[in-house]
Amino acid sequence: MKLFGVLDLETGMEGCRFSIGLRNSHDKSMRLAMTCGYRVFVCSNMAFAGDFTPVLAKHSKSFSLIDCISVGVDRMQRNFEPMRKQVEAWQRSELTDVTAKVVIYEAFVEGRLEAPKHLARSVHDLYFEPKYEDFRGRTIWSLSNAFTSAFKELDPIPQFKATAKLGEFLETGFSQSRRPSSHRRSLQQIRAMS
Repeated sequence: MKLFGVLDLETGMEGCRFSIGLRNSHDKSMRLAMTCGYRVFVCSNMAFAGDFTPVLAKHSKSFSLIDCISVGVDRMQRNFEPMRKQVEAWQRSELTDVTAKVVIYEAFVEGRLEAPKHLARSVHDLYFEPKYEDFRGRTIWSLSNAFTSAFKELDPIPQFKATAKLGEFLETGFSQSRRPSSHRRSLQQIRAMS
């Protein structure tokens, strides 16, 4: 018997809620795994992703389910605050139209995000002409929502892959410490022009 599930938590912030993803098996055919975040995906085809995965434990002779879950829950709780701060920073971080267009261009035309190129127009339209009032702000958060909304057009596996790579792509693109120097210069030059 196998277990797959997602628990939506009360913990979160405006416009976003955290979830915990679980998978386990009674017959020990797969290891216990727990993940958490504001983007969690769990499927019986073994697709499993979240923003933070504190538990990946094999069922061995010395395995203690209670200890493993206790440590995992503790790690998740300690990680909620950094995730909340990141989301709030994205919600506050305004983008110029030029910067948003460059990010979309880099994602699809330059291929920095593993996602079908035909979605570039959908992401552009969803960001610049949002369907929902909450997405109207010109922020990194709204751009992230435009990407994930466009990904809903995809079949489940490509949608999972694209969504799983999105957070890292955006973090890399907007983090000064992780952005390659040539990329940093290009975004700084673009911001100066707008």
